[in-house]
Amino acid sequence: MVRTIPEDLLKIPLTAADCRSARARLSWGQEDLAKRSSVPRVTISRFEGGISTPVIKTLESLRNTFMEAGLYFLNIRGRHRVLIDTSCWLVAFLTTSQQIEIGDRIEVDEG
Repeated sequence: MVRTIPEDLLKIPLTAADCRSARARLSWGQEDLAKRSSVPRVTISRFEGGISTPVIKTLESLRNTFMEAGLYFLNIRGRHRVLIDTSCWLVAFLTTSQQIEIGDRIEVDEG
């Protein structure tokens, strides 16, 4: 089966929360992400901690690393971030204070 990723998923900007969520989903520490992305760990730490925002090239490198691992991000009506794991097609609807686990029931508020 071929999985095609819509072009829209390639345009969502990477946020610090996305970076933390993706690393958690992959069970990667900052050092793991640094090695895979060739982005210094201190840059990742400062980004995730809200101290600084990396340049576009660095954000693209981080996002590409997650994409190579099968993770993509999507906005739902500008209110929710969705993390899509193409290895199992798990879709998690996350707000900034919400975390879900595999097996959790997810209800979508259409309003």
